[in-house]
Amino acid sequence: MGNDLPNHKEAQRRWYDSKGRDRYRVKSLGGKYLPPGEEKRPYTGKCELCGATYEDDKSKFHYHHWIDEEPTIGIWVCVKCHWMIEAVDTGLLQKYEELKPLIEKECAMKMLGRFGLLEVVNG
Repeated sequence: MGNDLPNHKEAQRRWYDSKGRDRYRVKSLGGKYLPPGEEKRPYTGKCELCGATYEDDKSKFHYHHWIDEEPTIGIWVCVKCHWMIEAVDTGLLQKYEELKPLIEKECAMKMLGRFGLLEVVNG
């Protein structure tokens, strides 16, 4: 199986250049597109959730905002915290919390079965 990452990156670049550019721009209330970076809260130099700093490497930080028309309402976060925020916003964290006890129970039952204890539990 080969590495398709270079082809994927090229496809992303072509898509962005042809169609997606405006999707990543924030629309102001007047309908004018503003380039990313304008109107955001000032860069803090650290993750506003966990406090991580990355020695002047701004690429390790994302600006997460809630409303496209209001780019000033947002937070500077590290990549890890941004993944967590997206998991909460999309409901993935809740799904994980629901699945976790079910998986733990399933694994415990398998373990009991391996040691012949399942019959004792089921009585």
